[in-house]
Amino acid sequence: MTPQNYDYLIIGAGHNALICANYLAKAGKKVIILEQRSQVGGAAATEEIIPGYKFSRFSYVFSIFRQKVIDELFPKDWHKELILYPTEPSLFIPTKQTGKYLTLSNDLNKTLHNISEFANPQEAENYKEFYALLKETAKIIEPLIDEAPIHSILQAIKNTPKFRLPKKHSLAQITEFLTSSSATVLDRWLENNFLKTALSYAGTVGQLQSPYSPGSAFLQLHHVANTIAMPNSTDNTKEAIRYRYYPRGGMGAVSEYLCQLALKRGVKLQTGAKVKRIISENNEVKGVGTEGETFYAANVISNLSYDLTFNHLLDKPQTLPKNFQRGLKSIRYKTNCSKINIVLKDIPNFKCLAKKIDPKLNYQQRKKLACEIMHNTLIVGDDMQQLHTNYLLAEQGKLSPKPTIQMLMPSLLDDSLTPPNSQDIIALLFVEYTPYDIQGGWSETNREKFIQSVFKHIDSYAPNFSQLVKHIDAVFPPDIEEILGLTGGNIFQGEMSLDNINAHRPMPEYNQYKTPIKGLYSCSSANHPGGGVCGGAGRNAAKAILRSA
Repeated sequence: MTPQNYDYLIIGAGHNALICANYLAKAGKKVIILEQRSQVGGAAATEEIIPGYKFSRFSYVFSIFRQKVIDELFPKDWHKELILYPTEPSLFIPTKQTGKYLTLSNDLNKTLHNISEFANPQEAENYKEFYALLKETAKIIEPLIDEAPIHSILQAIKNTPKFRLPKKHSLAQITEFLTSSSATVLDRWLENNFLKTALSYAGTVGQLQSPYSPGSAFLQLHHVANTIAMPNSTDNTKEAIRYRYYPRGGMGAVSEYLCQLALKRGVKLQTGAKVKRIISENNEVKGVGTEGETFYAANVISNLSYDLTFNHLLDKPQTLPKNFQRGLKSIRYKTNCSKINIVLKDIPNFKCLAKKIDPKLNYQQRKKLACEIMHNTLIVGDDMQQLHTNYLLAEQGKLSPKPTIQMLMPSLLDDSLTPPNSQDIIALLFVEYTPYDIQGGWSETNREKFIQSVFKHIDSYAPNFSQLVKHIDAVFPPDIEEILGLTGGNIFQGEMSLDNINAHRPMPEYNQYKTPIKGLYSCSSANHPGGGVCGGAGRNAAKAILRSA
């Protein structure tokens, strides 16, 4: 092996790896990243699958990214280069009835008004109370996200001054939210089944569980325990409104921006460099080997899953401590999602919007109205029992004819995703309760049957949907595993269950981003605080690595 003049070598160029590299380089360390693909970003990448059409092929919305990463790494005028389109409303939930639909806004007052009209004024008041509990709980646990894991959330809340104690709600109410199912919490606060079902969706995203599964309320919280502040907004706006964004150019724009920041800080990037083995001697890392080169490195940081890192790349896994080997076996990678990326010839006509968006209007008129309502659509059952049924079917390797579908149409806001002057629509379908293994396997026939089943389900809400489909790119859990190296197709690199968060992530004995191999670290979302385009794991890992240097 030829010695390389780098302090740290990072395997993979996903967003957490890029964030970790930025922090290390900012601290004066020399860093090199090896990425097997031709582009950076991992799951947060934009791909021109069809000439002229750009897709956020895997991840799809910029919503839970850590504000601290922006504050600590981004220049003040970052929003001039990384252009973000706020998603307003944040969610459109259609029904099959004309004129009957619900929209949730980034503005609480608008949401309360919409719920009052959809259900009744009392349910709006109920939601206001529920939302207050949600926000207060999020504020309490948010400091935990930006720190290395602690061993007791309750101990941290009670005994550490930096963590906020509840102001309005009791500690018992807070702990219930942290440990219960989404159904338990929602049934306590709300009455309308349709609203509860829509809200419970966040507790199942990317994880094979039911709204009735203990811990699903925490996953629901994971998706709201952050606010990306709109540039130049007031402190009051930051408090009142939680923003989600479509980055111009797709999710890959975020990764590309992080990459450019890293390169400016002196980080070296080598794409097309697939790491085949991690070399160690006497439980100490020595470097890595790619298909054509060997890199010496005293410190290696993996952005891959623990399964891939230790069971497939480490050259002497049998030397790992027994408790670590047991921990590896205990990490669960069950998933529940697939992604169908499509090009539509026009805007779908939802039954419930027939009076709102007249099909006889010209395209620009319909597009303006669609932007105001339906760019982020959630097709979900009328009650949580439907989601529970979907979960039971998925556990048996069966597909539901009524899956939960989040359909985003970012091209309604971002014209860079389609050819100039095109009226085509980019639609990203995130389909829940898609198991890794299905009865009969993921043959081409079964793939096509599933895709058509999804389209048929959407047709029951928007009858012209199937007729509008021009191009299809579908990725199922085995595809996600093969393309991105995400074990089991799990987008979080391990379940976000109660026994696999904070100090239990990835395992209780090794939760500080270090591994039993001296000089080998992990910065992936397999670590605290978990998955999604969050960046917390990359930031926390870099901080921990620098402290131990």
